[in-house]
Amino acid sequence: MRKAYHSDLSDTEWSFFEPLLPVPHATGRPKTHSSTREVLNAIFYIVGGGCAWRLLPHDFPPWKTVYHYYFRSWRLGMEAGKGCTPPLARKRVRE
Repeated sequence: MRKAYHSDLSDTEWSFFEPLLPVPHATGRPKTHSSTREVLNAIFYIVGGGCAWRLLPHDFPPWKTVYHYYFRSWRLGMEAGKGCTPPLARKRVRE
């Protein structure tokens, strides 16, 4: 178990995000990284701290995995009108 960062999701925040995330397909490559929650924690670490993708600490999933989730899954989904961006949704949870 890794030490928690200030940017990590609380259990309340995670319970808000979990139903909004897409269900993994039965076909395709299996996940080789840790949980989706850890990917979200890494995204919030980068967004909150403003660090470069390649400077992501090693106790998060690989930076390329996090980058893929952030840009491919959510940014492309936003352009198609299929969801909300993580920072906006997180703001709603904290209010």
